Amino acid sequence: MKKVKSKNLVVIIGNGFDRAHGLNTSYNDFSDYYLNEVIFNKIINFNDKSEFFHIKHKERLIKPEYIRYQISEGIAEERKLDKFIFNSKEKNKKLIIEYLINHKHMLKHIISNVFLAKLYSNSYANWFEIEQAYFTELKYILNGKREGLLKKLNIDFQEIKNAFKDYLGSKIKPEEKTGFFNSFKEHFKKRKQIAIVNFNYTKTIDLYNYRLNFKNYHIHGDINSEIIFGYGDDTDETYNEMKKTKNIEYLRFFKTFDYLKTTNYRSTLNAIEIFNEYDVLVIGHSLDTTDKTILRTILDNDKCNYIELLKRPDLETEKEKEEAHFELHANLSRIFNSEKDLREKVISFEWSVNFPFLDDQEYTNFINREKELYKQPSKTSVRVINR
Repeated sequence: MKKVKSKNLVVIIGNGFDRAHGLNTSYNDFSDYYLNEVIFNKIINFNDKSEFFHIKHKERLIKPEYIRYQISEGIAEERKLDKFIFNSKEKNKKLIIEYLINHKHMLKHIISNVFLAKLYSNSYANWFEIEQAYFTELKYILNGKREGLLKKLNIDFQEIKNAFKDYLGSKIKPEEKTGFFNSFKEHFKKRKQIAIVNFNYTKTIDLYNYRLNFKNYHIHGDINSEIIFGYGDDTDETYNEMKKTKNIEYLRFFKTFDYLKTTNYRSTLNAIEIFNEYDVLVIGHSLDTTDKTILRTILDNDKCNYIELLKRPDLETEKEKEEAHFELHANLSRIFNSEKDLREKVISFEWSVNFPFLDDQEYTNFINREKELYKQPSKTSVRVINR
């Protein structure tokens, strides 16, 4: 059944929006930067007194007598690595980097951040989805009754959080891109109130605010404030088991508690609460369970009429875009309590469009789709009486 296009629009912005601007803001981008410009530099300058290295290993590295081993098939890889590092003049830097790229599991012998070393050694299904990996590690500790590891895990996670924020603040410089403004303008037509629920820490969306009338809510903070960085599904059964242990270290980086530290979460909810109804536009967000709690509040809501998932213009074929949509639909099924509601609210892939529009034909298709999708408001006839 067709619905009248709502005057209110909620726009969910995720990292894909930054990526579409050519910004290296993914966890994978950060991991490459951190490995190449931080870890490698500290390895090369191993006399640095930083706590980055295990102390016992640092002492071994700086003792020439420790390197008096012949490199052969029978020598442990760790000793080979020691020799590379000990001879780490600038001419050997490429050799060290190449070795560690091919043997990332060796980082556990060098860096003191155990969690980061596991991320680099592909210990998780999606190796640099940091927030999901962190929750996996919490479950490992809970199931194995290894609570002695909790505090160290949280120290390691805080270190990564700080490094990621510094990376975004110092290395990422957003610039307005052609086509984005025009696409926003078309999607915003006939809307009176627009609320941007921004999951990014960057200020990219602000590039368009001077010409568009919307309110931007940084639900997770931004690079100029404390950022929320952790896990966000407090409906998981394991979460309840963690609460029952009464060990607060399990809850240290759950977004539920981070939301209570600032007004961002409440401001976002208040902005949506005033709407009697609304449509939702999703741009570049994976709809993953790391943000399940807040996403359910917005999407699985009686006030929400339609949910539009925009296509990724970086994918070349419609088959690839359809597969990307399928992943989003699968993630939505984990957020919604009723799949009937999911089917009724989500606009079909066939009617979805790229963001930004790729050409004039797509713009025309969008205009035609609007007529098919939305019920046109009835016009009140006016009777004129001649006197």
